[in-house]
Amino acid sequence: MKDFPGLKEFIRNEKPSREELLAEGAQLPVLDNDGKDIHHFMYGRKNSHYQPPHTEETKRKLRTALKGRTWSWSEESKQKASEARQGWYKGENNPNWKGGITSDWKAYDAMKKREYRAKRREEKLRLS
Repeated sequence: MKDFPGLKEFIRNEKPSREELLAEGAQLPVLDNDGKDIHHFMYGRKNSHYQPPHTEETKRKLRTALKGRTWSWSEESKQKASEARQGWYKGENNPNWKGGITSDWKAYDAMKKREYRAKRREEKLRLS
């Protein structure tokens, strides 16, 4: 039988100490003052996303209730939603707004674009 690391501890059912596991680079759970994993409240039924599988009867009811239903928006609904969102993130309403301050690289980019366009214009004039 091929030997693998930790086989003897596994056979003896010995748990390595926390320090030994950390030395091996293992990721350990964060413990609270009582020595419990701080995420213990998230397991099983305590998890907010926990849900037992649907029964066959429930699946059948859902199937019949949703049969023939379309999930696409009408053009009118799309237009209304679009109009409602207009201006949400413009100017001071934008979460990245910094009081109208423009960083230097933007000004530098604009200057370089102007120089490049002027150079291209001169080349076109020279060739024609």
